[in-house]
Amino acid sequence: MVIKSYRLSWDPSRQCGEATLILDGGSRVTVPVFSPDQINVMAMMLKSPNAVWDDGVIRCDFAHGAPPLPESELEVADKDAGSKDDKVTKACKEKWPSFKDDCSGFVVAVAGELCVSLSGQANHIVDQITGADWTKEADGKAAKEAADQGKLVVGGLRGKELSPPEDNGHVVIVVSGPLAQDKYPTAYWGKLNGEGKAGATVNWAFRKAVLDKVHYASIETG
Repeated sequence: MVIKSYRLSWDPSRQCGEATLILDGGSRVTVPVFSPDQINVMAMMLKSPNAVWDDGVIRCDFAHGAPPLPESELEVADKDAGSKDDKVTKACKEKWPSFKDDCSGFVVAVAGELCVSLSGQANHIVDQITGADWTKEADGKAAKEAADQGKLVVGGLRGKELSPPEDNGHVVIVVSGPLAQDKYPTAYWGKLNGEGKAGATVNWAFRKAVLDKVHYASIETG
């Protein structure tokens, strides 16, 4: 396995991170990182890139090629690189570039692509997924299991449930993928006045104070 370029990220306020790797042949994989020590070990293995601060997040970039890594060191990445996208993930990848700055618009667009009706802003979407037509998922692990079954899974909080409270809430689409800290699923989301994330775990989407309060719900797609 040869890594052509990569980005290592660690957010000290949320105590979570990720490694995004571009492999030989153009495949892209994202691996969740659970401690600064893992970031440091990977950085050393990848010739110790320079670390800089970017909005409170430590980022390390290396874009000119890197030495081969033993496949055992990237077992999760290898598994993901060889998997085929399910229809929910495929819809997320197609819609995300157009809605990466709009969390509710992204969720509505992906749902529509899958013949599921959702509408309105994030607060309204959370009201809809906590209604009778959707199946409540107990936590992030259950949400991942539902996504693994090919269901459309939406997670979110109303604005008043965020920390600090806001006028509107935040919503994400959970997809099949790794769990961070064995409880936070992989997801796609947009971000108002910014850029969301594609294929990152939801501990990047919500502040630590409210992470375990996120509402998850699933529904069969058309």
